[in-house]
Amino acid sequence: MNFFERWANYFFGTSTAMEFAASSKNLKDFRQETEFFVQDVNPSFPLESISLIKKLVIAFPDLSQAVKRSLTLGNSGIEWKIDADENGKKKIQTDIDTFFKKHPGITNHLLRQILTTGALSAEIVPSLNLDSVAEIRLIPVEKVIFKKEIDANNIVRFVPYEKGKFGYNRLNEEQYVYEAIEREEDSPYAIPPFLSVVRWINSQFKTQDNIDKTLNKWGLLGFIIAKFKRPRLLPGTDAKTYENQQKEFLTQAKQSFEKNSQSGFLATYDDTTVDHHTLTDASKTGGFEAISRYIEEQISSGADIDLALLGRSYSVTETYIKVAGKFFLLKLGNYVYPVIQLLIRAITLDQLLKGNRFQSIDASRKKSISLDPLSDAQAKLTEKQVENADFQLVLAMVKSGAISPEDGAKLLGRDKWFDSEKLETQTDAGFTFSENTDLESKKKS
Repeated sequence: MNFFERWANYFFGTSTAMEFAASSKNLKDFRQETEFFVQDVNPSFPLESISLIKKLVIAFPDLSQAVKRSLTLGNSGIEWKIDADENGKKKIQTDIDTFFKKHPGITNHLLRQILTTGALSAEIVPSLNLDSVAEIRLIPVEKVIFKKEIDANNIVRFVPYEKGKFGYNRLNEEQYVYEAIEREEDSPYAIPPFLSVVRWINSQFKTQDNIDKTLNKWGLLGFIIAKFKRPRLLPGTDAKTYENQQKEFLTQAKQSFEKNSQSGFLATYDDTTVDHHTLTDASKTGGFEAISRYIEEQISSGADIDLALLGRSYSVTETYIKVAGKFFLLKLGNYVYPVIQLLIRAITLDQLLKGNRFQSIDASRKKSISLDPLSDAQAKLTEKQVENADFQLVLAMVKSGAISPEDGAKLLGRDKWFDSEKLETQTDAGFTFSENTDLESKKKS
């Protein structure tokens, strides 16, 4: 482009600046650009697909239901474990309750992000005065990229960057967390759990579109085919007039059938043949039900949730539903774990900024609902019976002198026998253990 072309493009085109000379770059600039390009780590799938999946989860019934079921069963509550003195425990527990009141639904928000995108992407933001944690900011997963960098120990690390208005900004890894549930071995990017479903959702959209067209054309009850005898050809009637008479007769018959069929009653002469074709009859709709079920099965497999958990029984047994439900709860445990770890990190930082004293803060997911209460109760009873049998066996070995009381205590998960003298005086009452660090001993960690 010469000078006059650039001038014309500036005044009559879309340019916002006029270039008089090509910009020159030295070797250092080219080297930095090349290194920055080489550092990029690209996922094996387009990041734009994550935005599409988010929209499908909102608009598509099966995915929406899968996420809602996962949230309901996955977020069973959090049980906090605080290692501090009694006053410190009460103070920290009060702060934890206050934190969740200030951030209502934060657990669901984090869990939904990881269920939808396959990754937890959030930043713990302290207050301006650095006296507490102000918020937990969710960063869209599709806006996060990684670059390779070599640290001081000459180890290649994946460093996260967030896409902004003017390029990418490096995220502070002291505050930011990116936890992928599944990823490829040579990539830090999380694999979206619903990525394999997109193709089948497109098929279901096409199927539903055909259903809508069919319903708009014939209605839910289907269509009626009526056969009449041709009108009698009167003498002196030409062919054109006779053709018009036939068309007029069929038009009037059609209008009459439409009007009568709305009332559910249809009256005809014995020379009229009426055939009704319903759209809900699988034998007359080209196997539509089988096709729909096949697509649903593929979506269920891709979303990793059994159709029985989505309300489609398809003649499955009660035992199968229980097994499928237990597998589903086990899977949800993997999704909930990163959420709890982030909340522990946020609460710990919040307490440190507030200056509260404690040894440690931990948390665990509360037990979810039981899909088979009777079987679970029987399993718990069996477990207690096994524990009691182990207890009696160790007790008998200690009494017989086969092992020392200290060894017996270790076999039962303790560091020390509390009172060995009671072995002789209380033979059937069992024994107790110490919890005090001075007079007794702690449980083995």
